[in-house]
Amino acid sequence: MTVAATKKCKKCGKELPLSDYGKKVSHNGVTYYNGKCKKCIAEQIHEYYEKHKNEIIENKHKYYKENNEKILEGKKVYYENNRSEILPIHRDYVYPSHIIKFNGGAYNQFNSNIGECY
Repeated sequence: MTVAATKKCKKCGKELPLSDYGKKVSHNGVTYYNGKCKKCIAEQIHEYYEKHKNEIIENKHKYYKENNEKILEGKKVYYENNRSEILPIHRDYVYPSHIIKFNGGAYNQFNSNIGECY
C-alpha cells in the first residue's frame, strides 16, 4: 500500500503536497495531517485576529499585569541558562561589524576587551 503524496484542502479545495499541511499527533500516537493547508490556516488565524483584535490585546495586557513577576523570573532563568548563546548575539547587535569596519578598525582596537566586561 502506498501513501498519497498529495492531499485536497477542505477549505480551498486545491490538491497540494503533504509538505503544505501541518502534522498532528493524536492522543494514541497516530500521526496525521491537518484537513486545511497551512495557507488557509494562516488566513483563518489572521481573520480571527482582525475580528477579535481589541479583546486579544486586552487579554495580553491583563495577563502581563497579573503575571509580571512570573514572566520576569522566567526571562531571568532563560538568560542565565542561555547566556553563552545570547551574549554573542547581543554584542553583534550593540556593536555591529559594519560600524567597526566603517571606523577603520579604531573602534575595534578601543573596545578589544568588550567580551571581558560581560
